[in-house]
Amino acid sequence: MARKARRTSVLVLGAISVSWVSAGCGDEFLARHSGDAGPEAGESSGGAKATGGRSRTGGRRATGGAAGRATGGDAGNSGTGGNPPGDSGSSEASSGEAGADPCAAAPPAVAGTIVAHCAIGATPVIDGQFDDWPPEYFSNLVNHGSGEPYGTWSVDEAANDANLSAKFAVRWDGDSLFVAGVVRDNVRSAPDATHFYVNDAFELFLDGSNDEGEYGADDLQLLFDVNGRSQANHYPTLEPFAVPSGVTSAVATAGVAATWNVEIRIAWSVIGPIARSMGEIIGFDVALDDNDTGGRDRAIVWRNRMPTACACAMAPNPQPCEPYCYAGTFYKVQLGGR
Repeated sequence: MARKARRTSVLVLGAISVSWVSAGCGDEFLARHSGDAGPEAGESSGGAKATGGRSRTGGRRATGGAAGRATGGDAGNSGTGGNPPGDSGSSEASSGEAGADPCAAAPPAVAGTIVAHCAIGATPVIDGQFDDWPPEYFSNLVNHGSGEPYGTWSVDEAANDANLSAKFAVRWDGDSLFVAGVVRDNVRSAPDATHFYVNDAFELFLDGSNDEGEYGADDLQLLFDVNGRSQANHYPTLEPFAVPSGVTSAVATAGVAATWNVEIRIAWSVIGPIARSMGEIIGFDVALDDNDTGGRDRAIVWRNRMPTACACAMAPNPQPCEPYCYAGTFYKVQLGGR
């Protein structure tokens, strides 16, 4: 994934907690990865489910007929979906008293982090539909005005929001980290079968040990495109590879324009250590990619904590620090209560 010619980058950071707005980044990232408000998460406007129904007493159903949503829409594309073999579908943490909620005692909030809500005993089904995600969890916004944008943008922020923006939520249990995103777009496009950052895509960056610095065994970049395909990268190797077996995902249409849902499960074993407990902090970041005209027209990095802390060794010239090449740029997520 050699970078193309460098272009001017723009960095705009700020926290915005209202619904759909806009975010942005710089052009080295664009070249490396090279166009109406979506429904609130949990609405019934998705379309047919991509995978089978839910069992409230025994984990996820990997197969089965489509379960119709309350309103119409196209059927969602499923990635790998469901749980891997041997997954019980629900993780119960031990507690001192029988019947006590292991998620009840939320840890004190830590500055510079977002919360991953505890899902012990309420593990979400990976199907691209968010009826098992509380809508209020979707409080994290990625857009031109609040992130680090790259590429071609309008002076009209409402148009930028419609072109590319997202809101997402994070949950966890004893086995896995869960991420759900609603990506707002106006043109659906995924022409590249090799490098998914060229397509409409949602990217995750994870630092399991929160040790920052260079990429290590616990650091990983994951990409999920609008067609339900997924791949991984691990700097300094820049050619994508198959996602680890502990990663499952599904996408679905969200019923408005080209807006789409993506739902992801990452087993803790993928980014180790396996044992996790409330209050822990891991490195975490998100990026969005947009293809409107056959190439990668724009991208947004949600947070970049250290844009000038390093120079990624990309031929022919070093490039600024970005999440794909330096884990020290990642933001943080804290494992919290419900």
